[in-house]
Amino acid sequence: MSRHGLFYSTNAGNNWQNANTDNSVWCRSGCGSAVFDPTDHDKWFASSSGNGDNGTSVCIGKCGGIYRTSNAGGTWEQIADQSNLNGVWTIIFKLLIDPSDPDVLYASTSDGIYKTINRNVG
Repeated sequence: MSRHGLFYSTNAGNNWQNANTDNSVWCRSGCGSAVFDPTDHDKWFASSSGNGDNGTSVCIGKCGGIYRTSNAGGTWEQIADQSNLNGVWTIIFKLLIDPSDPDVLYASTSDGIYKTINRNVG
């Protein structure tokens, strides 16, 4: 079985582990961007949109979007989808956490920049 999606290392890149993006609620395993909470190493945010042949993100489709885990990839929950991000053709390029406000998450997309002020609610 091939593995795609988000991988992480806890030992400076000597070994890599799958972040459970193939075996969870993600309908597409491709990860376009990921950010890690600077105050909680178990909380991550990632975009699921699949990847094109050249390694770039593709549109989110009907089931991609932004996901959150609070247990280092053990389980994931979707916090934004095509209904929040202006449709199925939206491409998520990058996610960023605001270093001055721990509740703010930005998503840079093909449709502009989105902002949530409550990334930890849910």
